[in-house]
Amino acid sequence: MAYEGINFTPPKGAVEEAKRALEWVREFGRGGTNVGRTTARMLASGNAMSPARVRRMARYFPRHEVDKQAEGYSPGEDGYPSNGRIAWALWGGDAGKAWSTRKVGQMNKWDEENKGAQGNIAPEQKALDLMAPAVIDDAGHVTGIAAAFGNLDRHGDIILPGAFDKALHALAGVDDVAFLWNHDTDQPLGPLTKLAVVPEGLAFDGQIVPTTWGKDVQLLLETGTIKKMSFGYRVAKAAYVDDAVGMASAMAHYGIQPEWSAVMTKEAAKAFDQNAGVRLLVDLDPWEVSLVPVPANPRAELSAAKGITLAEAKGAAPFRDYAIAPLETEFDAAQAEARVKEWAGAKDEANAAYRSGFAWFDSSEPKQFDAYRLPITDVIDTKLVVVPLAVFAAAQLVHTGKARIPDSDAAKVRGTLDRYYAAMRKQFADPGIVAPWSEAVSDGKCLTGDAVGVQNSAAAATEAKAGRVLSAKNVKKLRSLRSAMADGMKALDELFALAGVGDDQTNDQTNDQNTKAAEPQRATADELAGLFSFTTPRQ
Repeated sequence: MAYEGINFTPPKGAVEEAKRALEWVREFGRGGTNVGRTTARMLASGNAMSPARVRRMARYFPRHEVDKQAEGYSPGEDGYPSNGRIAWALWGGDAGKAWSTRKVGQMNKWDEENKGAQGNIAPEQKALDLMAPAVIDDAGHVTGIAAAFGNLDRHGDIILPGAFDKALHALAGVDDVAFLWNHDTDQPLGPLTKLAVVPEGLAFDGQIVPTTWGKDVQLLLETGTIKKMSFGYRVAKAAYVDDAVGMASAMAHYGIQPEWSAVMTKEAAKAFDQNAGVRLLVDLDPWEVSLVPVPANPRAELSAAKGITLAEAKGAAPFRDYAIAPLETEFDAAQAEARVKEWAGAKDEANAAYRSGFAWFDSSEPKQFDAYRLPITDVIDTKLVVVPLAVFAAAQLVHTGKARIPDSDAAKVRGTLDRYYAAMRKQFADPGIVAPWSEAVSDGKCLTGDAVGVQNSAAAATEAKAGRVLSAKNVKKLRSLRSAMADGMKALDELFALAGVGDDQTNDQTNDQNTKAAEPQRATADELAGLFSFTTPRQ
């Protein structure tokens, strides 16, 4: 069978090992079988091996790993080189083992792709390594990059620029490519309205039809349950490379521009460093684009037009860049939870949308309402918004260990809340908005109060003030101001004393007894000047 695109030329390491083995056989007159010596002569020639011989090589090595444990296998040992060492080298040694194993994997993959009657090509699916996130707006319009050029994915594939040109030119219309949920043809999401090649890769526009399922998928996108995209395709042409030399040859053969060649060569080196090969996808025929629930790569994260960042959540709910309510917006946790429940359509059980209202949830019981803690959002004018007072309260509960969440999740929750603090600092232009576990301390202690609950607006306000820690810079300013004010109060007291003026209570009693006060003692100008000699400490 001819395996198009697979290079069967043995690597330099295997060729040199075979030559060494043949020299040992001539010198010592032992080691290996006739089949092994024949294989060594094939390898030593440097010419391409047959697929059958390569498969035979791959079968040999696992059976003879035990030979490495025998005396005389390694240099310096008695009897070196042992018969087992010579035989191992006849088959190409460690380099031959790695190469033949890799080639068998490539052949098996080729067989799978090309199985079927009359050369019909079996479809593949690829979880995306996106160069840019996809975006969904409130109307269900989705845009993004369906497939990125030039990056090495976790399957060892690199999509070459131009891989979709032939297929797109042959398409009768963009509706020939399906827009699906999780590659399921029984669950279409709606039409694709655009499919085009852009510098980054294959771009698409799609519209989620507002069916019952479509609404669910859109909600899942907005709340972070769906974080990933994928696309289905058929491989019309591919090439396999095993090292930097093969990569350079392929780049020249397919006319890849220098800037792309540099990027892809660097990516391919990641595989070569692991003694693995790379499949270059030269010509692809896309047949569907899917939204899928399973994340595989951070670059494939989805984000919504309203700014929701859909990070993976396990216990700690992900940060979502919702709008932030005014700083002093009141927060009643019970009422807010009721509004979030209605907004999410969570009548009988909690759902992914309901999760948006909280900083933590019990991932083992995601459908139970009481599995959600640390509410941080409310619904205002039909929109879910983050309430600063709620964030401050949640932060203080976590900081004081009263949040009733597992210790293993506390760090994740703090990380999420830190992002809300950062967003509030930016929105309100206030560097003093920092979390209670930050480095802002007073005499070694965070300037926070104690949190007791967030069941009504008054309690929430108290908790919020406790969770809003003063930054070190603001602490220094306030201390300076306090010192200056203390000096000022002392000076005023001395001035009142010189002027014959007592405190309010003494003055009231004096006025009742004698409405015509005696002429007060006058302070001299020098005395007054001395009283106000204090200065505000420099910053």
